[in-house]
Amino acid sequence: MEDERASFTTVWKTDNPGFTASNQITVPGTGSYTIQWESITDPTSAGTVMARGNVVITFPQPGTYRLRMHARRSAAYFGFDFNYPLLKAGDQQKLTGVEQWGANRWRVLNFSSCINLDVTATDIPDFSTLITAKGMFFDCGSLLGNSSFQYWDMSRVPDLSFMFFEAGLFDQPLGKWNLRSVHPSKAGGLQYMLHNAGLSRRHYETTLTDWAFNAGTPDQMVLGALNLKYSDALGRNLLTRKGWTINGDVYVP
Repeated sequence: MEDERASFTTVWKTDNPGFTASNQITVPGTGSYTIQWESITDPTSAGTVMARGNVVITFPQPGTYRLRMHARRSAAYFGFDFNYPLLKAGDQQKLTGVEQWGANRWRVLNFSSCINLDVTATDIPDFSTLITAKGMFFDCGSLLGNSSFQYWDMSRVPDLSFMFFEAGLFDQPLGKWNLRSVHPSKAGGLQYMLHNAGLSRRHYETTLTDWAFNAGTPDQMVLGALNLKYSDALGRNLLTRKGWTINGDVYVP
């Protein structure tokens, strides 16, 4: 069996609303990968699926299942993408948890509209080959996240636009992120990144200040931060001096 510590581990509730039947899910994978699944309530109910691309899994009965996924070859890319046009009305609501990122080298990772999803994983995902984080947690209204998010290595990711758009419960500081590879763009960059996200005033202020003092932070960025609040304007002012435009946030004395 594959080392469980190396697997991308997720939790699904099959009878949540979705495109497939109440005992099925569609896994939006890319590349060739292996899935080991088990029922959370009955660990003797388990199986293995060899997959390539999107795959529908039919379980013995409706319920909550844990899936452990990994690329067939350790050096191969693995992707997970709910942003495919054909999945717009898919099984997003059935995915409820990410418990572990594992050793996969992520090429694509997108949880758009997974409204029941929370991420409890505390290991650090390998984003060294990630081509974009655009819309990664778009409309993920149940996402709380945890403090490990701040330690993600984003230094090679060029696009973070829409990343936490409408993730209204997400309140984690992101100031440790290195934005050196993010490209200023009217259609990408940091556009709409934090629109209606749940960052508290303290975490929002800390994020801006840390970015401002990071020598690798690029100039001329446009950050979407609709309805986020700040009272300490130090970081914000320093970023605007670097040519940043920050849209939608609110000064609260």
